[in-house]
Amino acid sequence: LNDPDPRATMTRATMSHPETSPVPVPTDAAGAPFSFEIYPPRTAAGLPALYETIRVLAAAGPRFISVTFGAGGSTTDRSLAVLTHILRETTVPPVAHLTCVGGTYADATAVIREFLDAGITRFLALRGDPPAGTTEEDIYLGDLESAAQLVQLIDRVQAERTPYREHEIPGVPGAAQV
Repeated sequence: LNDPDPRATMTRATMSHPETSPVPVPTDAAGAPFSFEIYPPRTAAGLPALYETIRVLAAAGPRFISVTFGAGGSTTDRSLAVLTHILRETTVPPVAHLTCVGGTYADATAVIREFLDAGITRFLALRGDPPAGTTEEDIYLGDLESAAQLVQLIDRVQAERTPYREHEIPGVPGAAQV
C-alpha cells in the first residue's frame, strides 16, 4: 500500500484482514466525528466479506455508515441488503445514497418506499454522474433534475408514511408539538 496518508493505509489494512491486522481501526480518540462509506459488492458472493468488514468498522464507533447506490440503480438490491444488515446487526445508523440522474419520479418513489419499508430512514440525496458516454451538456437528467428535487421527493414520501402525532408540551397548557 503506497498511500501517503497513514490513516488510509490503516483503514485498508484493517478492512482487508480485520482479525490478523496489527493496525487498529481509527477510533474517536480526539472526539472528532467520523463515518464510513461503503460500496455494495458487484455480486452477492461478496456480501459475507463485506459484512465482516462492517462488523469491524462499526466497532470503531462511527456516526453512521453510508452505502452507495449504483449508477441508474444498478445495485439497488445489494445496497438494500447491506443497509438492512447494518440496521439489524450493528448499533450504527445506516445512510442510503440515492441518485436521481436519469431517473423518474415513479422509479425514485418506488426505491424510497422500498428503503423505508425496510426501516432505512436516512438518505444522502445526490444528483449522480452522467451516464457513460454522455457529457454535462447532454440531456440525460430524466424527471428529477437535481438533488434538491430528490430531497423534496424523499420528504414527501416520508411524510405520506408518517402518521400525524401530537405531543403535549409540559408546562404549556393547550400547546402541542407536531
